[in-house]
Amino acid sequence: MSFLDFFRRKKPEQPKPISEEKIPEHIEKLQKELSEKSHLIEEEIEKNKSTLISNLKNKILSLDSIKVEEKREHEKIKSIVKENLQSYILQLKLLIDNLEKTKEDSPSKKLEKIDVHLRRFQKHSFKNYERATILIGKEMLETKEAIISFSQEVNKIYSENQDSIKKLEEILKLKELEKNTASIKKITNEIQRKIKDFEEEKNLLQEQKEKSENILAKFKESDEYKKFLLKKSQSEFQLSQLKASSQKIKDEINLKSLQKQFYEIEEKKEIIKKYKDNFLQTLSQDDEMLLLKILPQDSPSVNEIIFLKENYDKLIKENLSDPSIDYQSQLKQMSEKILSINEAIQQEKKKSEKFEEKISHIKNQIREQQETILKNED
Repeated sequence: MSFLDFFRRKKPEQPKPISEEKIPEHIEKLQKELSEKSHLIEEEIEKNKSTLISNLKNKILSLDSIKVEEKREHEKIKSIVKENLQSYILQLKLLIDNLEKTKEDSPSKKLEKIDVHLRRFQKHSFKNYERATILIGKEMLETKEAIISFSQEVNKIYSENQDSIKKLEEILKLKELEKNTASIKKITNEIQRKIKDFEEEKNLLQEQKEKSENILAKFKESDEYKKFLLKKSQSEFQLSQLKASSQKIKDEINLKSLQKQFYEIEEKKEIIKKYKDNFLQTLSQDDEMLLLKILPQDSPSVNEIIFLKENYDKLIKENLSDPSIDYQSQLKQMSEKILSINEAIQQEKKKSEKFEEKISHIKNQIREQQETILKNED
């Protein structure tokens, strides 16, 4: 090959970029492939774990069968060795139990858990191992080597499949984000349904309110309502005249002077005080006409007070009530209900805005996660 031929060689083709709409499909396919591979990795880990557990159980039987007391050594040393041997066997049993209970849902988590168990075993059994090997060498070493061999094998499995394991984890993170988006979207759809229901209820109420307003407007143009207004005007005029009369009588009988006159008689003083505060209302409520018992019998105001009470009581008995009051009450209730619905709609819209912001944030995270997955694929 000449020097120029080197430059004439074709450059390796770069992978074509994946269009945005095909990214989910591509990642779905990738997930399927990696999940299958992950399943095989887990099977391999479980196979090695089962082999180790079986070996350790056999080693425990061997270690248990060793008769330390038959060794030619000082009794104190034999006692130390025997004690530490039993402690080491106990740690082995604990390790087996922990390994059998390790049921994680991904290879990386499973390997992390296994690593934790192995480190804990190493930490708690180290001194027992060192002291037991004073008299027991071969069996203890075989046990240690079985654990080391297993640790090396699972580390090798992780090392060889690290990229695939991490990529699958990234995809699972992406799926979790998508799941969160779907859950929040479901909530926002429910909020929008509520808002729609509120809007329909409000529109119906507004229609009813407009009809009631039209009915009320027509009623106020009716002869019946005009008669009521005339009667009301007459009553208001009569009331103003009665109030003027009551003020005139108050001035004539001079309640302030009467109050001083009966200052020491508590009952009469209290009656005078009530009349002084509100003459017309007190007179209307004074069925026994107690004021007349206080005034001198020849007082010219006696007859005027009797006449005033009769006319005021008659006016009150007429009890003019606005015939449009029911319409007005209905309109008020409708207005309050519409206001309440508007407030509810605003509250739901604020909720929706917050959830939409959350969805937007998660969508950004999804795009970033997709980019991470595709980038790692290069």
